[in-house]
Amino acid sequence: MDFAKPLKSMQAIKLNETSKLYFFYIDISDPRIYDYLSDDFNMEISLRMLSLKHQMKIRNNKSQKDRLIKLLTSLFLKYLVSCYEGSELIWDHLSVSVEKYGKPFLKNRGYSYNLSDEDGFVSICIDFTNVDSIDSPDAIGLDLANPKDIEAFNIRNLKDFYKSDFRDIFTDNEIEQIDKIFERDLVGDRVSQLRYLSQYWALKESYSKYKGYGLHRGLQSYEFLNVRQLQPYQKAKKDDTFEPIFEEPFVREEFQNWLVDDVCSSDRSVETMRCMLYSDNDPTKEIIFSIMKTKNGGQHKLPNVVKVSPVYLVEFVKALQS
Repeated sequence: MDFAKPLKSMQAIKLNETSKLYFFYIDISDPRIYDYLSDDFNMEISLRMLSLKHQMKIRNNKSQKDRLIKLLTSLFLKYLVSCYEGSELIWDHLSVSVEKYGKPFLKNRGYSYNLSDEDGFVSICIDFTNVDSIDSPDAIGLDLANPKDIEAFNIRNLKDFYKSDFRDIFTDNEIEQIDKIFERDLVGDRVSQLRYLSQYWALKESYSKYKGYGLHRGLQSYEFLNVRQLQPYQKAKKDDTFEPIFEEPFVREEFQNWLVDDVCSSDRSVETMRCMLYSDNDPTKEIIFSIMKTKNGGQHKLPNVVKVSPVYLVEFVKALQS
């Protein structure tokens, strides 16, 4: 494969971009990418495309799955930036470093970004505004949360989740508001309650990543009030008789039911954008994602949501290795 197809596909996305803020995601449960990176030889040569320091960090993960995800996110970032800037030649010039508490940043670009993974999805939110400046770009925090993660704790009454089991991540004011919402049946059924609690989790995690602390500071330090319930986003049903003859490297997706607000009562300088993802391979799998960023003059600009083809990422990496 040459580099023309993904480069051209990304440039077509850029022509119709609504802002410089992007949310990219890729489904790594797709066997085409999992099978390639699970092969020891392919894993090794792909690791060598990164710095020695970055390689060691990935190798130190005990779980093969964790090593694969860490490697994929590293390749994913360089792939996206290369395609956005329209040249595979910049790959070797893109270098990642980390802040004091481990938040990554591009050393030689002014792009602000953050990444997250959850249950088969790897995602990156990146602001392409500052291509040349490397002076403190506006921070971004991103987190994905899966309602099934809370369900896995087998908690019969979900009030116990925020009142006892995970009491230490909620403030008194948050518990009071969640209580009222549960008691008034505003999120009456269990599925809605799981979504609501997962949304809180995503908000707190994305803000901690926005600030650059991660889990080095307790999540109870960040308070979110007047949090509204997300409405499920339903993708259009596919025609079972239609089989595409080709696959695009990048596909722009239009999401409905976004929530954009400033529910972080402990920091009014930030805004949050939240929505849901659904897996093409498993329609029962839903992922809530929360993006935290600095307010921009009161104007809410939603990110361009782009689904990334696993096969083109793999082929791009192969072509660089040849």
